[in-house]
Parts: sequence; C-alpha cells; structure tokens
Amino acid sequence: MKPHKGTITTWHRMTNFQGQDHIVGFFVDHPYVRNFSYTSRVVSLEGNELETEESRYTLDGPDIGYDEYMQRHIEFRRRTGYP
Repeated sequence: MKPHKGTITTWHRMTNFQGQDHIVGFFVDHPYVRNFSYTSRVVSLEGNELETEESRYTLDGPDIGYDEYMQRHIEFRRRTGYP
C-alpha cells in the first residue's frame, strides 16, 4: 500500500505538456515538503482522497482554480521570502 503523505490545501489540478494530471498546492504535513509543490501523476481522485503514482494524500477544500492558486502562491513567496 502506498504511504499517506499528508494534506494538501490551496490546491489545483493541472495537466502538464504530456497530458498527465498533477496536483499543485500547499503541502501542510508532508514528511519533507512544507510549502507549495506538486505531486506525481494523479492515478485517482475520489472525493478528497488523492492517489498518485507514488503516494496518497487528503485534499483540503475544493479546487481553487489556476488564477487563485497562482495569486496565493505569489503571496506566500513574498511573505516568506521563499525563492
């Protein structure tokens, strides 16, 4: 069974240039990531339970859309100085 790696909030489902879906968002309680990042390829998304090629996650709240995601990501970078 794949490991559960925490909760992703402020998230959006995006498709890359290869046609693969990924989730971008803020990783709240991931063992290694504590900021905005992205998942490996989405395998399934049922309700708020996400399975990717490598892990499982819980999604907090609805897909906020690309524009809102980018706005929050930029605000986070400005506030924290994160590159």
